[in-house]
Amino acid sequence: MNIKKMTAALVSAAMAFVTAVSAAATSSAKLVPSENPDPGLFSEERMWFLTLRQTVQPSIRYDIDYSKVAKYSVTFTVLEEDRELWNGDISGTIFQWLKSDDIPDYVTDENGSPVYETDENGDIVYETRDVLDENGNIITEFVTDEEGNKVPKKKEHPLHAKYCSQATSYHGVKDEELGIDTSREDGDHIYAEKTGDYTYKLTSDDFANPIAAGDAQSIAYMQLAFCEWGFSETETHICITNVDVMDSDDNVLISFDGNGKVIGGNAPAPEPNGAFAVVENPELPLVVTTPTAWYALGYSEGKAMNGETNEPYPSLEFDIDYSKVAKLSVAFAVVEEDRDIFDGQCGGGLSLSISGGDIAPQNKELWDKYIWQGYEWWGVNDDALGFKAADKDMIAEKIGDYTYRITTRVLDNPLANGDTTKLDHMMFGVQEWGSNKAKIKVLQLDVMDNSGNVLLSYDANGKATIPDTSIPDTSVPDTSIPDTSNDPSSTPSTPDTSSALDNTSEDPDKVIEFVPIPGVDEAADEETAKVIAEIKVSAPEAAFEASTTLTVKKIDSVGGENAFALDIIFMLNGTAVQPKDGTTVTVSIPVPPKFKDVNEDLLKVFHYLNGKYTKIEATVKNGTVTFDTTHFSTYVISPDDLTANNPPESSTVAPETPNPSTGVAAVSVLPIAAIVGAVVIISKKKK
Repeated sequence: MNIKKMTAALVSAAMAFVTAVSAAATSSAKLVPSENPDPGLFSEERMWFLTLRQTVQPSIRYDIDYSKVAKYSVTFTVLEEDRELWNGDISGTIFQWLKSDDIPDYVTDENGSPVYETDENGDIVYETRDVLDENGNIITEFVTDEEGNKVPKKKEHPLHAKYCSQATSYHGVKDEELGIDTSREDGDHIYAEKTGDYTYKLTSDDFANPIAAGDAQSIAYMQLAFCEWGFSETETHICITNVDVMDSDDNVLISFDGNGKVIGGNAPAPEPNGAFAVVENPELPLVVTTPTAWYALGYSEGKAMNGETNEPYPSLEFDIDYSKVAKLSVAFAVVEEDRDIFDGQCGGGLSLSISGGDIAPQNKELWDKYIWQGYEWWGVNDDALGFKAADKDMIAEKIGDYTYRITTRVLDNPLANGDTTKLDHMMFGVQEWGSNKAKIKVLQLDVMDNSGNVLLSYDANGKATIPDTSIPDTSVPDTSIPDTSNDPSSTPSTPDTSSALDNTSEDPDKVIEFVPIPGVDEAADEETAKVIAEIKVSAPEAAFEASTTLTVKKIDSVGGENAFALDIIFMLNGTAVQPKDGTTVTVSIPVPPKFKDVNEDLLKVFHYLNGKYTKIEATVKNGTVTFDTTHFSTYVISPDDLTANNPPESSTVAPETPNPSTGVAAVSVLPIAAIVGAVVIISKKKK
């Protein structure tokens, strides 16, 4: 779920509607934008957006029972200088926009592929949008992709339609003293009631709440929007002075003023962002420790971050091969005193930032690629506590009581890719987005190569160590170890590795054949399970360490309906690994039954990585798809050209620049709804 993109789309649509109706009006009533908005508020001359709940960064949460939120009242006043023009002719909408991780956006089939809208004839319905032509007239046009093809309209999930966007329309006011009654009596609108001199209050109808109805366990995003559509024939200005959030019995849960600030000395305030326990005695490499961020330097030339003029970081260099940095892995634990309130809903990101040489702000392509790239995580897997992590880039797996570990996939490194030969900074970041009340503590951060070997490790205070990977000299007896050769009782037993890969000889000419471990994807249907069971991977013996295993899982969210995607991963001691030294490995996959009627010559194989499809050389013969690769992640079989689905380069979201004074990624103080032209995500780019 991408809350920011969803909200930006809703706001864009609403603003397009405002533009359209305003163009049709002879004049307009205008809202007075807030001059000093609190975080969570965005306002302009047509709209007043107040975010009540937000689980992504910046996190917004109030100490109220969100399951009881049912309606809103908005109080506004006419500016004194416009009162002689006031005729009560106002109209607009009170919106509630809501999102929950428990509510899907669209209907999907049994394979997880989207279901599209169809008309009465069974034909696909395509996406449309309303725009203004050069004369200010509203016209409807089809939405098209980069190739000019019309975009099919996904079928909205019934729960999404019920809860996501709800509205109460208003029109006019009643003010007996002024002799004004512009209210509509058609039953479709509410009207503003007088509460003071030129001051009025609108109260919405009840909005449906998925928690109260049992359709969701939590709210990920909730926003109130008050919109003035501008149908008035006189140009008057109104100013919002008070907003009440109420339950269905009109009990006020929380109140805000026109700046989005909580009203009342005893009113609940936003809870602090982040759930990290701040480190009290950080070591030098740990340069940032806040409730939202735990950032450690890996390398520094002694310059200010990103070339700014603030105080520079100290010079720092470890005796490691920086070109091999490819993965991050963090272990964290819930602090003991908060374990009784832990609900498993922590989340954030693991990030790597590299600058220097050609990685500079003026080289936007490389800057966007290597500054604060990362992966997202959400929730933890803990069977004993009944917690299940969301299907994100990374999964937090239990490694002890209230203790978990997450590991990224391979990250881009400009030194390895040949994009630069010089470093100014390398920094590793762990982020928490304020989604959990219980405090969690970073225990250890490991910096690894693409095979999962640890290059550099930081402890909870940021102290850095380099693992000892030297090979002991066996020509001289190690007197530190007691000689137990004559004591049979002390001789350690030899583990049974008969079922594991044993390549200790590493004969370069010997080929090992892997098959997926049984039961790797128990949720797969019978046909898919059969395909997975018959997959074979042939690799030189030296390509993997002993005990490496192959895991394969079908991925329904990649490739679309006319594709068959598999996540092919090699695992060693619970960590994903890649073939050593870029060794070529051969993969053989039975043609999936869904393509039994497709000419084999039409089938293609694509490597799906970093959100893009790359076509690779493959042969399809006698019911088997065969290809060579040096990197394992997601591969897709399809008769379609999936590269047409790749996003344009220009659509890459520009990451935030870390605050030079702290190293923490800068976050806009505006709510999500304010971000219409660009979507900003603290976790940077998903790989």
